[in-house]
Amino acid sequence: MRPFRRLFRPERGQVLIALALMAPMLLAMAGLAIDIGSYADDKRNLQNAADAIALAAAQRLCTPDPADCSNATNATATAQSYAAKNNIDWADVTLSFDNLAVTPSGNPTARVAIARNHAFAFMRVVGINSKGVGVKAGAIKTSPGGMSGLTPFGVTALPAPGTVVDLKFDSGGGCQSLAAGNCGSMQFDKSQGGCTGNGAALYECTIEQGATSIVCAQPASGCQTTSNICATYDTCPPQTGNLVGSTRTGIQFLLDNTSTNCDSFGEAFSGAGPVYTMNPDCNPWQGPAACTRPVNFSNPQQCSRRVIIIPVVDGFPNGNSNQATILSFALFWLNGFANGGCTTGNSCTVQATYVKSDVTVNALAGVYDAKASIHFTKLVE
Repeated sequence: MRPFRRLFRPERGQVLIALALMAPMLLAMAGLAIDIGSYADDKRNLQNAADAIALAAAQRLCTPDPADCSNATNATATAQSYAAKNNIDWADVTLSFDNLAVTPSGNPTARVAIARNHAFAFMRVVGINSKGVGVKAGAIKTSPGGMSGLTPFGVTALPAPGTVVDLKFDSGGGCQSLAAGNCGSMQFDKSQGGCTGNGAALYECTIEQGATSIVCAQPASGCQTTSNICATYDTCPPQTGNLVGSTRTGIQFLLDNTSTNCDSFGEAFSGAGPVYTMNPDCNPWQGPAACTRPVNFSNPQQCSRRVIIIPVVDGFPNGNSNQATILSFALFWLNGFANGGCTTGNSCTVQATYVKSDVTVNALAGVYDAKASIHFTKLVE
């Protein structure tokens, strides 16, 4: 065996020599991987910061007057604040604005670009000390052009924000003033996930969990309804009849299953109008009070169910064979039933407070409308 041992001893030495020669290369490759990973992390963090700054700046456009978007002072100050929150040097940020004149085809836009150098730790040994990293983001302020989750009522006009209005009339208090057989209710679906039946049962279920179909408003661009009952992208039929039992059950469900920290107007909204500020913890579309759909009726979630969106329509036609045209969408706080409640007789009036606010909603972007009830921001790049 000794001759064989002598034979392999030199090879062990050669392996050690080879490893010694390869060590710098292996270390360089490891360092390169670390530096590339660090660069990618830096760019990802910068992109998140740019998105946050753009959204925050767009949110503050057209404030405090929704009809005046020409002054970007508030938006600029907010952008600087969000840059500081994200540890971004303002000297590395370029902020610009578009469509502040509010044209019929445009949305006020905030654009953010961040550019700075990323320092390398290991690539310095090969003469590469740093590399520039740049990101861009753009966000618009807009009004809903189309959305699902609508509550099945409609209004033909909007009062001053903060005003209590009747969403649904009873047979003795205004049904016939809208149109024969109509009391202020709407139809958006022929069927509902998690619901059975049609007519009154479907109407009740739509109150409880919102329409599953996307419905569009006239200003929407490229919005197509997914409803199987609305004749066109922006026309849907009214729901005829007083429907006392279904209204009572549906509205009571919303009242009973609203989280306790959002069950008053003062908890959900602040300010004296005309534009209110929504408590982000009471947003039914996003955050801790968001309502999951379809509803689990055996164990319903406590969420912010009293904040609702309904369409503004051009009128209620006679019966339900004709369609009402949807002009826009309006935000309301559900007060509940008028004095006397909702009885088994003909008395069943639903009341709500009209609200104008900047709210993050799950909606398709339309065109910014200064008169709209809802404004929200959306990333576009």
